[in-house]
Amino acid sequence: MSQSAKILITVVLTAAVAGGGVYMWQQSEIDDLTESTSALEQENMELLSDLETLQDDLDEAEAELEALQDEDRTSSSKSSESDEETENEPQVQE
Repeated sequence: MSQSAKILITVVLTAAVAGGGVYMWQQSEIDDLTESTSALEQENMELLSDLETLQDDLDEAEAELEALQDEDRTSSSKSSESDEETENEPQVQE
């Protein structure tokens, strides 16, 4: 076998081994990224669920606060009316 044939076979085999190594490395990276993506999608779904629960809790709290503020305004206006009526009544002197 001639010297150039040996060199050519060596280059082809080296390229095949190196190419196979790169291919295997890329496949492992793809697998890792796919696994990470799946984990992140799951975490995202859990966070969205938590966010929805918190939004519902916030909506309930805001409704309760509004009801309490309305109740406070109502009792304040009744109290003011009662005070005005008391002030307008004639005072009896002894």
